[in-house]
Amino acid sequence: MSRMKGSFVLMIVGFILSVFVTNVTGEDLIKFSDDNTGDLWFYDKDNVERSSGRVKVWVTHVYGKESKNNMVEIYHNFADPPKNLENLTSNKSLEEIDCKLARHRILTRTDYDKDGNGIFTINKPSKFRDIPPRSNIERLKNILCK
Repeated sequence: MSRMKGSFVLMIVGFILSVFVTNVTGEDLIKFSDDNTGDLWFYDKDNVERSSGRVKVWVTHVYGKESKNNMVEIYHNFADPPKNLENLTSNKSLEEIDCKLARHRILTRTDYDKDGNGIFTINKPSKFRDIPPRSNIERLKNILCK
């Protein structure tokens, strides 16, 4: 019964978040994944760019408690950790998916606090990596690379 209650609360939070973010930023966020730890993933339907077998899309990842704690631990290992880590809630990244070769990379990423302020940004694109089976990025690839 408590698991059902948790799932219901997660659905309500996801719905409220998607409505709030859509109304405030003008984005049309579509949930494409969630998990049993409370993490939620959305992509911006209005900002999908397709070119030469590749897709670029903005992805928002709302951290569940476990993911937030993992990110805070990673940041604490930085020589100069970001401020306000106790308020860390989400990240937004521009992802590039190579549909033909089933690989992806992150072009830019920013972590945000509960007030929508950027805490930390990486603007250096990562290297392309294979998309793992049954991963969130594979779910997104299957949606966008039709």
